[in-house]
Amino acid sequence: MIINTEAIILKSIKYGDSSKILSIFTRDFGRLSVIAKGARQTKSKFGAALEPMSVSNLCFYKKANRDLHTLSSADSVINFNNIQNSLENMACAMMILESVLQTLVENEMNINLFELLKSSLIELNKTTGNPFSIFTLFQIELAHNLGFSMKFDYNYENLMIKSKSFIFSLENGYIVNEKNNKSKFFFRLENEVLAILNKIEKAKMEEVSNINISISNRKQIKDFFINYFSFHLEKPFGYKTFRLLK
Repeated sequence: MIINTEAIILKSIKYGDSSKILSIFTRDFGRLSVIAKGARQTKSKFGAALEPMSVSNLCFYKKANRDLHTLSSADSVINFNNIQNSLENMACAMMILESVLQTLVENEMNINLFELLKSSLIELNKTTGNPFSIFTLFQIELAHNLGFSMKFDYNYENLMIKSKSFIFSLENGYIVNEKNNKSKFFFRLENEVLAILNKIEKAKMEEVSNINISISNRKQIKDFFINYFSFHLEKPFGYKTFRLLK
C-alpha cells in the first residue's frame, strides 16, 4: 500500500554504505520505521527532508506485517534552522524527541500528540526566551496525553506556607501531605521548583518560554520527569541530550 502522509523525523541512523533507517512520527499512522535507500549519497533525492526534527511530506510503501517500510519520496514542509543555531534550543528539541521515541507505541495513531510535538518544535524554532520551559510544558502535556497526568496545584497555597519542599506522589500524580503520606513511590520537589512547574502547567505554549528556570532547577525538573515516566511506563526512561545543557 502506498502511503502519503505528513511526518516528523524522530531519529536517523546510518544503514549500509548509502542508506538511512528512520524512526518517524506520522500524523495518520503513528510511529513507524522506514528505510531511505541512497539517502546518504551526495545527490540524494531526499535532500534535507530526512534530518531529525524536520516536518516532511513522505511517500512510502507500507508493507503488511512488516516493521520496516521503504521510503519513496520526501519533501520538506518545515526545517527548524533556528533551533540548530542554538545549542540550548537544540538540546531541548532533542530531549523532546527522545521522550516521544521512548513513549510512542509502533503503529498507534495519536494526532493530538503529533500536533503538540509540531507546535512545540515551532515554538523552539522562534523563541528568544527559555527553551527549557518549552521542554517542560511538553513533558507535562505528554504525560497527560498518555493517561497519567501531573498536577502541581493540589492544596498548593496551603502547603507553601508550611514547608520548603513537598512530596509528589508518582502513583497519583499530585502533591500529598507529608504527615499522612502512604505512597511508597514519590519524589521530593523543592518549593521553588514546584512553583515553576505550577506556573508552567497553566501557561500557553506560545508564552511559556518567558518563564525562567535556573540550571540547578533544570536538573531537579529533569530528574523528576525521569522518575515519573519510568514509574508509569514501567521501564527505564531518560534524556541523554541533557548533558549538552551543562
